[in-house]
Amino acid sequence: MDNKEQPTPGVSAPGPQKPLTLNQLIDSYVQLRDRKRAIESQHKEALKPYNEVLDQIEGQLLEMIQRAGVQSMAGTGGTAYLSTKKRATIKDGAAFQDYVIDNEAWHLTDWRANANAVFDHIQDHHGSPPPGVNASTFTEVNVRRPGDKD
Repeated sequence: MDNKEQPTPGVSAPGPQKPLTLNQLIDSYVQLRDRKRAIESQHKEALKPYNEVLDQIEGQLLEMIQRAGVQSMAGTGGTAYLSTKKRATIKDGAAFQDYVIDNEAWHLTDWRANANAVFDHIQDHHGSPPPGVNASTFTEVNVRRPGDKD
């Protein structure tokens, strides 16, 4: 699909325009969102062979670097190097929470406010958030098709 051949719903040439109706705005939004998703899907599909080849090359480079017993190897086009990333996921939330509390191992956790709990606290404490917490709300517009679930 050539995007130049397709008019963009809800977007017109500059100049005096008649305001769009509610139905026109919602229809335009849904059509644009669908087109955006289709382009994203096509983009993902178009990139797939490139990503597969990149993965193969990365595997070969990793093997070469490990075989050489080094951290990096330079070539005329650049340098390939090892980078170790750390990841920790929780497989048993209750066990982890018990361990942290029992051992006062607070350094094992990241602290952030739980928005739902904070707003429950505000409601229960006459509009006051917990100390040290800023609470705010914002309103945005979402659009769904008839029959779609939230």
